[in-house]
Amino acid sequence: MIKKLFIIILGLFIGIANAANNSLIIGDSHVGGIKWAVPNAHVMYKNGSTINYWLNVKPIHNIDNLYIMTGTNDYRHNISPKSWYSNTQKLCKKWQPKHCYVVAPPRNSDWRYVEYRKELMDKPNVRWTNTNDKTRDGTHFYRNTYKDFYYQIIINY
Repeated sequence: MIKKLFIIILGLFIGIANAANNSLIIGDSHVGGIKWAVPNAHVMYKNGSTINYWLNVKPIHNIDNLYIMTGTNDYRHNISPKSWYSNTQKLCKKWQPKHCYVVAPPRNSDWRYVEYRKELMDKPNVRWTNTNDKTRDGTHFYRNTYKDFYYQIIINY
């Protein structure tokens, strides 16, 4: 019984390691928070970035899973939710990962966030996260919330 339990637990840890191993999360300061909370996470971020920034970055190829976390700053640059989503799809084609996912902007009562999230409602390959609205400054999360955020993006699907 104990041996079976050990094998199951070991398999779970191996599964988590494999899921995150050749995965990359790119985005804005929310992604930077993941790097702060989970130092071994494969993360690239630029504070205040928009999807247009990532479209101009040299692609990294041979990625199994690419997670794109933008949108929280795109409205400040007058990028409509429809254009923003279209640009995430262009980014997926440019970087050519095996699987590409859009991480929905965190839940927020601001109408602009609501519009960006609405754009994703019927789209495939969207990662929805639940941060329970716990922020340390109104926008960015606490370390433990970022850890949950990371595992929700990478593992919970």
